[in-house]
Amino acid sequence: MDSRASSDSNTTGTNPSPPAPSNTRRQPPSSNQEWCLVKPKPGRRPRNPPPAAPAPASRAGPPRSLQDISFEYRRLRHDFPSKPCCRSIRRLISDNASSSSRVTKAVCLGIGTFDPPDGAWEAKRRTYTQLLAFEAIVDELEKATDTTVQCIFQEPLFTDADAEFLASRGYSVVDAPLGSQAVTRDALLYGIHLYRPLYAEALKDGSPAMFVGTGWDTWDQLMLPVEDLQGLKQMDETYQKWEFPQQGTAFSSTCLYWRRGGGEGRLEDEDVSDTDTAGLTDEDRPGNGETDETKVVDDDDASSSKGDGATKES
Repeated sequence: MDSRASSDSNTTGTNPSPPAPSNTRRQPPSSNQEWCLVKPKPGRRPRNPPPAAPAPASRAGPPRSLQDISFEYRRLRHDFPSKPCCRSIRRLISDNASSSSRVTKAVCLGIGTFDPPDGAWEAKRRTYTQLLAFEAIVDELEKATDTTVQCIFQEPLFTDADAEFLASRGYSVVDAPLGSQAVTRDALLYGIHLYRPLYAEALKDGSPAMFVGTGWDTWDQLMLPVEDLQGLKQMDETYQKWEFPQQGTAFSSTCLYWRRGGGEGRLEDEDVSDTDTAGLTDEDRPGNGETDETKVVDDDDASSSKGDGATKES
């Protein structure tokens, strides 16, 4: 009670009655009133600190061994040749190799780990699927040129067993940014659903002979600054281009670009549509409305997600 109330009570000899409780709820301002927005004073720190960065995912079990990864790979590889995706990939490469630029090196960026911390099967399956598609491309390129294509992998999430497994397949595993720096004019750059800066880093020194990754149309529709992707835009304007054969959603918004043989791009008198879908069946084409160029979830297990660290879009 304040001094005024004390004075009044001493004068009258009685205590003031408390106000009667009201059952009326506070109403919002009427149409002729305005809300008052309370702004913090300049220089005042926020009352609550910003949230801390999420902690790395804890491992659900012990790391997988080389034998575990190899066994799983062999099981999935056994079924992959019968998939429409695999048949279309092989047909696309074999049908166009003679008229396209020669590829002598294949650089795979950000494929993900074969041993995700949470053990999610969907994440592992997507990584295996992308590896099997990569190997199908390389195999057809080697058949077309009768030479061996050097394969280089860069993925910060690789475990020791992941690296050992790829080495057992005859591939080189390098640390960043050595993989991006290995992209040359005669290379295949293979990077599915990567962050834009990684694409930009890999393309900054020039365009490869072949590129498999998120197509230019997807980036252009995002209405974001894309000055660092001018190399991709140039490929979209001058290279042959196909929608990549689909397997679930592992390759959503993914395109294959291939420079024409003997020149920098298309011949001026050739009538080639922006998206050449030769060699693809209706089953292989992406569904209408697929525009997710970021991290995706396989439609067979939509409840899982893939933790792809600093390489995949989230």
